[in-house]
Amino acid sequence: MASAGAAAVPPDRNRLNDTTEPPDSKGGSLSKLMVAVISAVSAIVVAFITSYFQYQTQIAPTKTELEKTQSQLGDTSQQLRQVQYNSAGTLQEGQKLCRVLQGRQWRDSVIVPKSWNVTLCHDYALRLGGTAYQLGCIREGGGIALGGENGTIPENNCGWN
Repeated sequence: MASAGAAAVPPDRNRLNDTTEPPDSKGGSLSKLMVAVISAVSAIVVAFITSYFQYQTQIAPTKTELEKTQSQLGDTSQQLRQVQYNSAGTLQEGQKLCRVLQGRQWRDSVIVPKSWNVTLCHDYALRLGGTAYQLGCIREGGGIALGGENGTIPENNCGWN
């Protein structure tokens, strides 16, 4: 009778209680595939999080330093332009000459910065006691161009305005 009772249980019901699957079954391969996909996605997420924190700790401060350096470079460039503007310049581009005249008694010539204009030369002449002034340009090779004794701009102008 015991064997008759065991035979009365449907075969599918026994299978539901059985937790082991044959190694070749489709259900086992599918679960292994799911584990592999989950592992791959987990590895990608961990790599992303790691690189994000690496960016925050290494690259972001470097970017800030780069921006600070670029700002300092901009300031330095502006200072350099100001120095160039207030310098006499090169002989290739021509250097400004301001001459103070006191009749035929004496003359005083000075090379002035590029930033000087006609008004500054005139004021300089008056402060030195001159009665007139003359604008000029000195160029490479000994070329000198002078305007009239009334403060006119020389023909070969080197930036007088």
